[in-house]
Amino acid sequence: MKNSLSDDLIYRELGVRFPNSYLSFINDHFKDLDEDPSNHCCWKSGFGNISFVIGTTQAFRSVFKDFPKDIIIIGYGGTKRVSINHQEMETDIFIALNASTSEVFWIDTLGNIEKVSSSFDEWIKGFITWLEDKPIVKRSFSVQNLLKKLKLVESRNGERY
Repeated sequence: MKNSLSDDLIYRELGVRFPNSYLSFINDHFKDLDEDPSNHCCWKSGFGNISFVIGTTQAFRSVFKDFPKDIIIIGYGGTKRVSINHQEMETDIFIALNASTSEVFWIDTLGNIEKVSSSFDEWIKGFITWLEDKPIVKRSFSVQNLLKKLKLVESRNGERY
């Protein structure tokens, strides 16, 4: 299974291999994954296609200098409100996967990483339930908008992470 076209492309572009559990998932659901996983029209739409995975992971790596090499961004989880310098703002939350361990994380556009599961297989079952209960929100997401948000955070902080 490790020799799939998707896994080879990710390895060439990002230098990591997919865990078998995630590779199995994308091979089974390849046609349902797209470049805009934020539309949540169905449970699989929270996950991005290969272009999304590569582009979004590269965007995070370019902004956060210490971004872990084994972490890849595989989907979009929604937004959350945060308070920065006594001002409320909305930040996007992404689904991240550790390519070496198969652990799953939430990561936001400020670079905060929170572990949510020890394995992709375990987590995907809970994610499906969560999406089924979550109200549908229409959003327009693009990697270019993400880069703008990340650069804004960088300029506010005066340094790269």
